[in-house]
Amino acid sequence: MRMQVFTGYDHFSNKPPDPTADRQVKSTKSVCKAAAKAESGSPELERLAVLEAQGVRFNAEVGELCDMVASRLLAGISNTMNASMIRGLIAHAAHTSDGGEILRIVKELAKKGTLQ
Repeated sequence: MRMQVFTGYDHFSNKPPDPTADRQVKSTKSVCKAAAKAESGSPELERLAVLEAQGVRFNAEVGELCDMVASRLLAGISNTMNASMIRGLIAHAAHTSDGGEILRIVKELAKKGTLQ
């Protein structure tokens, strides 16, 4: 039986840490934050907020607004490994025409640059 030795890097693998990973995470956060802040004042997002406050969900107008907002967000957020979760959540919210989720994602990204 072979014994596994913990190397101290992390508990998921024995690979040494990537010295550029921290820079990539910070740059991904700043890119996400900038894209969300640019989208925060858009008329489509404001209309989504009004419809959400009125309780209107999952209709054709909400779907179109979600698609417009999500397409601009996805265009602004680079397709990197660090942003793949955020891009996936945005795409899923647009696919399901979930305006409330789009609003939450934009708000959190504009505030923190991440959803965690």
